[in-house]
Amino acid sequence: MSLRLYLSKKQIPEETIELIMQKGVCMCLSKGTPLIRERDIEHYLYYIEKGCCRFFTVRERDAEEITFQFAFEGEFVNSLLSFKTGQPSAFTIETLAPCEIWAFHKKHWEDLIEKAPVIKQLFQDILEELFIAKLQREMQMLKYSPEELYLFLINSNPIIFKEAPLKYIATYLGITPQSLCRLRNRIARRRS
Repeated sequence: MSLRLYLSKKQIPEETIELIMQKGVCMCLSKGTPLIRERDIEHYLYYIEKGCCRFFTVRERDAEEITFQFAFEGEFVNSLLSFKTGQPSAFTIETLAPCEIWAFHKKHWEDLIEKAPVIKQLFQDILEELFIAKLQREMQMLKYSPEELYLFLINSNPIIFKEAPLKYIATYLGITPQSLCRLRNRIARRRS
């Protein structure tokens, strides 16, 4: 979904949409481009117009990358805790495919809020969406088995299976790539 359409659906007036678009920068990024790196401080809020991203951290004991979240077209992303507190990010966000992403510097959001009060509510809504996505992911990990999570992912965002290597999906599900292979085979046998 285009950023303009997203803002229209939020019932933002056209002149305010123009003001927002002027403050953002639309970037075409290649696969594997980091938006924020672990240990850097987040200064931007990003909107994914096309493509998808993954959130991951590197486990210190074995240097393995652990993917813990995906983000898709029509979603805002950033390292929220770092953005709000100025502390280093605990994770990296990178593109999984070629992406068109809007980037908004934190200072620009602050300027926009001063110029148009409706933007303050929009900004609050965006931050709430980021927080809700995080809570939903945590609840899924607590309540559902890897198979249930896999089925949810395939039904809600099948594009991820075209864009993400299976090792990313496996760590997202909390299992090994070998376990993911067995899980996929088991599901395929049941469906045939």
